[in-house]
Amino acid sequence: MLETENIAREESLRVVHVMAALTHPAGGVFPAVRELAVHQARRGLRTSLLGLSDAHRVHDIDDSDGIHSYAGAVLGPRSYGYSLH
Repeated sequence: MLETENIAREESLRVVHVMAALTHPAGGVFPAVRELAVHQARRGLRTSLLGLSDAHRVHDIDDSDGIHSYAGAVLGPRSYGYSLH
C-alpha cells in the first residue's frame, strides 16, 4: 500500500485547489486541475475546488464525482479576482 493511501484512509487528508475560474474559459488549467482532483478523491482524499463564479459554471461543474466545488460571486472588477466567500 502506498504511503499516500495510508494518509488518506487514516487522517482523511483534505486537499483544496484554488483557481480563478472553475469553468472552460480558464483554458487547459481547469480540466487539468479537475482531473487531478477526481483522481485524488478516488484515492480517498477529501478534495475541493474553489474559484470565482461565471456564466459557464452551471454547465461545467457538478459535484457528482465526490468533489465539492464552490464558485464565489465576484466583487468589484473581475480582474481583481475578489470574493468574500
